[in-house]
Amino acid sequence: MAGQLYTSVGTNGELYVASSYGFIFGVSVDGKPNWDPRAGLIGFGGPPAIASNDIVIVANTVSDIYAFQPAQSTAAIWSQSTFREGIISANAAMPGTARTSTMPSKNSPAIWRDETIVLSRQHWLHYFNPDGTPGWFTELTPGALGQIALADDGMIYVTDDQGMLFAVDRRGNLKWQFDGKEMLYGSPVIGIDGTIYFATFSAVHALSADGTVKWDTKAPQAVSTSPTLANDGTIYVGGRDGLFALRADGSLKFSLHTMPATGGPNIGTDGTIYFACGYMWVCAVRDEGSPLMQSAWPKPFHDPANTGHSLTKF
Repeated sequence: MAGQLYTSVGTNGELYVASSYGFIFGVSVDGKPNWDPRAGLIGFGGPPAIASNDIVIVANTVSDIYAFQPAQSTAAIWSQSTFREGIISANAAMPGTARTSTMPSKNSPAIWRDETIVLSRQHWLHYFNPDGTPGWFTELTPGALGQIALADDGMIYVTDDQGMLFAVDRRGNLKWQFDGKEMLYGSPVIGIDGTIYFATFSAVHALSADGTVKWDTKAPQAVSTSPTLANDGTIYVGGRDGLFALRADGSLKFSLHTMPATGGPNIGTDGTIYFACGYMWVCAVRDEGSPLMQSAWPKPFHDPANTGHSLTKF
């Protein structure tokens, strides 16, 4: 039934799951399925985002977006579709006559403190009001955009599959872009001082909030995941040979050879680093015990619960 699963956790402790096969469902704190809207057919490539009042917002692989309130109903409280051949919808919110890409999206909504929503949909960055009505959109690339990171000042950072990192303000204006020269992996992340970190196939980069380079460090092994930031400034990155860590100045802290990292690092409250590795395994690594950095966006999907909400507590 499940395929690949993507999970997030609501403030009530309930687990919300999206499947690559197209199912979404909820699981109670005692492990029992308790919500099944029977929304399927098109798969999901990322975890649901969790807005206030445990509203679950999820985007499928063609960038249709749905909002549910599981405590109230299995019916969507709002949705916005994309244009596709043979599909007609009264609420198809894509610019002009744009059509969805054949490349499936693995992006999830990102939610600001005021509950407004940003979703990267193929070439476009798209803003929605809390009630799902469309706001602005901006076309950034002829390629496909990746996952979003939100800064404290409202800046949006997003990468594409052409090697570019974009900085867009809250009104949808492109402020600057940076050419990473090669494939970028996953989401950018943001440190306490506003530094933006992101990884390419062979390097990890740190930029100031104005887009200037602070440092570039050659990766000790081929990169396979986004970075994750610890509170002591350590940057953990999954690689084809395991896990490596950089210090805040970009110098190498360690490179650990394990099974290949197949999922981005997550950090427990005791500082243990967890990541998916090999085929259906989880690896755990102990460093110096620093927990996740409490910055604007220290890991993909913002926090250990993968809520994608900039106000979620750590």
